[in-house]
Amino acid sequence: MLIQSMSESTLRIGKFLAHAGVCSRREAADFLKNNDVFINGKKIIDLNHQVRSDDFLVVNGDPVILKKIKVILLNKPAGYVCTHKEQKNQKSIFRLLPEEMGRYFFAGRLDEESRGLVVLSNDGDLIYQLTHPTRKTTKIYHVHSSRPLSSDEMEKIRRGVWSKKEKLNVDSIKPLFKKASYEIYLHEGKNREIRRIFESLGLTIIDLYRISIANYSIEGIEEGKYTVITK
Repeated sequence: MLIQSMSESTLRIGKFLAHAGVCSRREAADFLKNNDVFINGKKIIDLNHQVRSDDFLVVNGDPVILKKIKVILLNKPAGYVCTHKEQKNQKSIFRLLPEEMGRYFFAGRLDEESRGLVVLSNDGDLIYQLTHPTRKTTKIYHVHSSRPLSSDEMEKIRRGVWSKKEKLNVDSIKPLFKKASYEIYLHEGKNREIRRIFESLGLTIIDLYRISIANYSIEGIEEGKYTVITK
């Protein structure tokens, strides 16, 4: 099977593997060491190897083709987890997607209780761009808490709070019209960060709903549904 639809005459092997949905570009070096990657019958271990548009590439015995890049915008309901491999009593977000999307990479992991936007793609490099801390990708959340925050508590959140010897920060927080509801801008991706911030102040989050990641928005997508963007 020949490589198709390449916009460049050559691609570095890491970038090709990412665009093909095999691994992310940052994982490519380890992937080449730990897997059988052959181009035109020759085993490839050099991350600088250039893949040409007429090369024949096989990974672990399976031909690999450069696919059209697809981006999935999923409106995740509560009760689902962002994982490829379910543990006992878990429901993966991939139950909400067609089987052929079962190996897509995802950005913006949400915990089981949280709702809203999860971005998925067959392009590992795109997901890397959205998730790497140096990119400082902005995510926007709507949060409803067990009681309204006081002005002092709002200021504490703006300055940053400590949880388990770790400082947690938001980019901004502002009240919404609904009582005890807030819009939060965040670019970090620490585990359960917003929930931990509120818990440190003695509050419980009743609902956490992510509405956007970078330029991707949940607007117009029903809960439990998704939309596909083809690049």
